[in-house]
Amino acid sequence: MVVPGVVLMNGGGFDGPEWSARVSLANLDDLDDLKIGHHMRTVFEQYVEEWQGSSTGN
Repeated sequence: MVVPGVVLMNGGGFDGPEWSARVSLANLDDLDDLKIGHHMRTVFEQYVEEWQGSSTGN
């Protein structure tokens, strides 16, 4: 069974800031772009919730 996924890469290797993420959207259908955006938002919201729940905020 093949399960599609999204791979994010560190943007620093592509002359971007070290804290950035890079995802290639080339040659994808518009629906694929929407799915990737949805998954990225979900992951980032989870990071924010975890950070807000930490006692030090670090």
